[in-house]
Amino acid sequence: MKLPRTKLYISLFELVKAYFKILFGIDLKKGDKVKKFENLLENYWSRKKCFTLSTCRLALYYVLKSLKLSKDDEVLLSPIQIPDFINAISNLGLKPVFVEIDKETKCLNISDLKKKISNKTKVVLATYLTGIVPDISQIKSVCEENNIFLIEDISQSYGSESYNKKAGSFGVAAIGSLSPAKIISSVGGGFILIDDVEKINFIEKAIKSELSLPSKKTLLRICSFQIKVSIATSKYIFSFFTYYIFFILSKLFKNKFNELHHPTFKYSHKDKTIYDNPLILRKLPNEIFFHFTDLQAKIAIKTFYQNINFGLKKRQLLAKVLYENLNDETKKFIPKTITKYNENCFWHFPIILENNSIDKFQDFLMNKGYDVVGYGLKLCSDESAFASYKSNLVSADKIHKNTLFLPLFDNLNESQTVKIANDINIFFSDKR
Repeated sequence: MKLPRTKLYISLFELVKAYFKILFGIDLKKGDKVKKFENLLENYWSRKKCFTLSTCRLALYYVLKSLKLSKDDEVLLSPIQIPDFINAISNLGLKPVFVEIDKETKCLNISDLKKKISNKTKVVLATYLTGIVPDISQIKSVCEENNIFLIEDISQSYGSESYNKKAGSFGVAAIGSLSPAKIISSVGGGFILIDDVEKINFIEKAIKSELSLPSKKTLLRICSFQIKVSIATSKYIFSFFTYYIFFILSKLFKNKFNELHHPTFKYSHKDKTIYDNPLILRKLPNEIFFHFTDLQAKIAIKTFYQNINFGLKKRQLLAKVLYENLNDETKKFIPKTITKYNENCFWHFPIILENNSIDKFQDFLMNKGYDVVGYGLKLCSDESAFASYKSNLVSADKIHKNTLFLPLFDNLNESQTVKIANDINIFFSDKR
């Protein structure tokens, strides 16, 4: 059994069909299907209004803009982020302040969050990494006590809950991504969930005047990238071709292998899409200021029904099977909050290793047929591009460097998951 590092939740057939629809200009409008998808999200999260846009970073930009903050007001956030979140904040004249990450929840460390609050703090952005939810109500209480807006980034946590309330229902707004490999996904996209009428009216007016329909070229680039990934990670192509390419790279060209997950941004490269995340301080590019379309909405609706109504329960079941079949030595490296099976959506299943064992473990699993990787997101607090916001966060650095994600896809069965657990146990057994 050979398993890739990621899974797309859109079939190759759907992607090829979408490519030709884009080519011939079919459904490239903001119409009834977009409205249907927005209503679907409004009902699921019990929020008054959903806005769909091109990307999650644009969603953050418009939510922050609607808060009508003052220059140099602070936004507290996790350092493991896409770089353009930092740019969305700075573009509005605001200051990002990085907060330490809690090892168990992968979200904001409550103690450090309280320390970082100043009289300039106006927003806390809580990003729920890997599909694990923290005690969101505790974060919300801290915000309410200090008169701070809470924004939830639920891109990796669709279907997760805390105290029987969905992640995405706690803050003044929630934002999400529909980019490749997300549980709810499409040929790109992002969204806002919000209740406040004044802010709804502000965002509605802003996007109506500032957004246009996407170009065919932009959507074709996104779609063609997804088609390539879909082919490369498909069962037979991965098992008999892609895996062996990765295997050779991991043994002989480790830097090149790592770059597959952390690509170097080049302004000149020809396959640039709106999902490039250059580690530079920049103005948000004009290319991302566009509407979500009916073509994208149709695909997003299918992934919603498939992966929320069915896939969520399957991933929760497999997470339970995987964890319960790990030995005690292995479980020492798994966050205990994993066992809240009915609360987490398990977009990923993290294991946090010691500094000197991550490469060995990655190589060991590659030999077993599992191509595993860690965070594709950057540790923005440690990047020279954001030197003016730099912060030394020991726990965040360790989590970013030493986390790998174990295979947990909803197209696996229980016996395959038990085999994965048994293979992992070998690495940590005393016999090895």
